[in-house]
Amino acid sequence: YWLPPARCLLSCQSNVKKAKLFTSWLRIRELCLFLLSDSKCSPFQLSNKEWRTLLLVCGSCKLDEDVGTRNANHRHNVQEHLEGALKKSDVQLDVQNLFTKSVQWKG
Repeated sequence: YWLPPARCLLSCQSNVKKAKLFTSWLRIRELCLFLLSDSKCSPFQLSNKEWRTLLLVCGSCKLDEDVGTRNANHRHNVQEHLEGALKKSDVQLDVQNLFTKSVQWKG
């Protein structure tokens, strides 16, 4: 998927987790839309699970938690996808800054 599918944001039972996923999407949406809209950019394509992981990570700053576990490896792979897309697009961004970016709703 080029953008997170709606089910990625809405399929969990917990309203707290839904809010965290949605907040994370608001945090990275401008970057994702920019990568899709600029012909010089290379957008990243992720599976539903990878989008969910990226959104959870962007909401909790837990990239280095549980180093060596399957989940840690999955988080690392998602981070590499994002960083790879940014490098191909000549976008300079420290991925860690995504976790502290303030969230804005323009709707």
